[in-house]
Amino acid sequence: MQSRESNHKLTTGGCQCGAKRYAFTGKWRAAEICHSRMCQKAFGNWGAAFVEVSIANLRWQGESPDAFRSSPPVQRLFCRHCGTPMGMHEDGDDFVDIAVGTLDDPSDVAFTRQIGIESRLL
Repeated sequence: MQSRESNHKLTTGGCQCGAKRYAFTGKWRAAEICHSRMCQKAFGNWGAAFVEVSIANLRWQGESPDAFRSSPPVQRLFCRHCGTPMGMHEDGDDFVDIAVGTLDDPSDVAFTRQIGIESRLL
């Protein structure tokens, strides 16, 4: 689901140690929970929760996140200092999936879909 705020809302977030910080404006395109095996492994958990953010509206403050290519079309974004999974980006996509747990205020997120349910553990 999109943000409950206006299109000009500033949303911020970052990793656990603070080395990787970001800000974006506007609404996110979607909020989803992914149960795929790739997300389970990347997050060391039952899956991952993301908001899809336009790359054009996203700014990394200070250091950009590090990246690991987990499959041919996907890079996983993370902080090399504290290990926080920051999100993922598919090659050629104009949106990046930001990990909901890295938002400074995740209370505004209302999930609209679940994907990768063939691997669902919960």
